[in-house]
Amino acid sequence: STIVNQGVVMRVRGGIQTTFRNIDFCGMGYPEAIPHGDFSLRAVAGLQCEPGTDENGNMTSPFTGFVADTCYFHQCRAGAINYAGLITFDGQCIFEDNLVGLMLGDTARSMVLGGYWEANRESLIRIGAGATLTLVAAELDNTANAPHFIDGAGFRSLSMRGGYVKGPGALFSPQARPQGLASFATAQGVPMSMGMDVG
Repeated sequence: STIVNQGVVMRVRGGIQTTFRNIDFCGMGYPEAIPHGDFSLRAVAGLQCEPGTDENGNMTSPFTGFVADTCYFHQCRAGAINYAGLITFDGQCIFEDNLVGLMLGDTARSMVLGGYWEANRESLIRIGAGATLTLVAAELDNTANAPHFIDGAGFRSLSMRGGYVKGPGALFSPQARPQGLASFATAQGVPMSMGMDVG
């Protein structure tokens, strides 16, 4: 029988100001030389950050100030998952060959400075309700023909500055919309493919 992988490459609970630098978060499994085409055999996530407990072990503690610097997230169901804290992806992080490249939980906050997406199957980014995402000089390349670049729920804010969007598919899924009157989406200087369905 097939054993379905429910693990993650690295799980972090709670904490403050943790930096992950030059890490290959590969969820393919072992041995890596044998490709696993079935995503159920791959890791749930490359990096999964979630709330933990404080030093007394009895209170929920969000993680804040995390940085992923020049990391490679690939061969996972989700390359990186930020459940509720603040993470900055810096130094040309790469999200490649996942079902979803970057996943933000409800109320999560993330900045991506110079990231690159390629060959993600379902969406490049999935953003939760009330989440905040800032993309600066990011390259969103939809080489695997995912139906949407950005999927998810009603987000708090989404800001795109520089970089570019390339490939077929709608920029937003029907449910990936600003949450309400205090929410927004903005794009400044972001070239998009001619005839692209913005969504």
